[in-house]
Amino acid sequence: MSKITYPLNSLTYCRNCLNETFGMNLQRKDLYIYPYPMKCHRCGESKNVICKARFPYNIVLQSKINHMPDLISKL
Repeated sequence: MSKITYPLNSLTYCRNCLNETFGMNLQRKDLYIYPYPMKCHRCGESKNVICKARFPYNIVLQSKINHMPDLISKL
């Protein structure tokens, strides 16, 4: 059985940028965020960055990331 990895923490995107990039409508309760603000790599603002997503969304985001070769190259 393979372990699922969470590449969201290496993307360092805020929730707004994550929703815009993947075309989703994720709420704050759907995600785990870091407790302190960090610089978002997409918009450049200091916001709370996503560590990983909760259950149904982590699988959806993992498949979307795997199908975007330009994001994979950033990781």
